[in-house]
Amino acid sequence: METRGDQVRSARYQDLKIFQKGVRVTAYGVVPLATAVDYTLHFPDGTRSSLDWSYGRRSIGEVLQDLIYQQQLVNAIATIEHGNDVTFGQVHLNARGLSDGRKMLTWAEIDRVQLLDGTFYVFPPRSDRFAIHVDYGNVPNAPVFMALLKQFGKF
Repeated sequence: METRGDQVRSARYQDLKIFQKGVRVTAYGVVPLATAVDYTLHFPDGTRSSLDWSYGRRSIGEVLQDLIYQQQLVNAIATIEHGNDVTFGQVHLNARGLSDGRKMLTWAEIDRVQLLDGTFYVFPPRSDRFAIHVDYGNVPNAPVFMALLKQFGKF
């Protein structure tokens, strides 16, 4: 349920479409300060509501992120188990490996994925040079992406 002024909207969780977007907060457009999450809720009647990362001192964000994460992770795992890709912006992940749209790496070609200073880096085995890099802000639903990488033992 959402109350804004004298308007009240309500919907069951399973009837909502909830989108989250990672946002990198920087000072002067250069120095990374934080990584935050913005949410957009699509109600069954077609109305939308946005929650930014500071709304409610993040408590609502944490609750929403937990709910979103649980549902999306279950759906993503099922998608992969059925042989399909799970898409996170430009990144595609499936049972065979990971692609950034330019380069495809099999899981055997990936040693680890690290999140450093707001960027995901994909490293091949026995190498300190990354093969793929993607900004956190370009990976929608990044917590689900990271959980899937953990499932594959790469994060």
